[in-house]
Amino acid sequence: MIHAIANTERAGGTRYSEGKPRGAWFLPVLGLRLVQRVAMNGAEKYAPRDWFEGQSYSTLLDCAWSHTLKVMTYGPKAIDEESGCYHAAHAAWNWLALLAFIEMGRADVDDVTPWFGVNAERKREALREAAAGDVEVLELLRTAGGGA
Repeated sequence: MIHAIANTERAGGTRYSEGKPRGAWFLPVLGLRLVQRVAMNGAEKYAPRDWFEGQSYSTLLDCAWSHTLKVMTYGPKAIDEESGCYHAAHAAWNWLALLAFIEMGRADVDDVTPWFGVNAERKREALREAAAGDVEVLELLRTAGGGA
């Protein structure tokens, strides 16, 4: 069955873009340039795609929060002493990396979600199960669907 494809271009030409991502033309690219400086700093300090190997959700959240606290304490133009970049740009980089891992479906770096719904009793139970089965607690919670 052939579906009718609608022309989505309004300026006279032809473009079949229905359902495709839109809005790139109004993204805050100047802000992204500041995040790019953070990425370049990280590329020099570690390696250009070292982060892509995996960083845990908890690390990314902790770093995003730490830089956000600096912004909230010292203002939006607060500078990270080590990199010379804005703390806000560091926070944004961590959020973008987290979102990239979510979009990629990288459950292997998600050490946060498995803990949702886990109370102290469930944690003790998981610790016993992990010790008996020679498996990590996080992996046990991940496969069991956390505490939910």
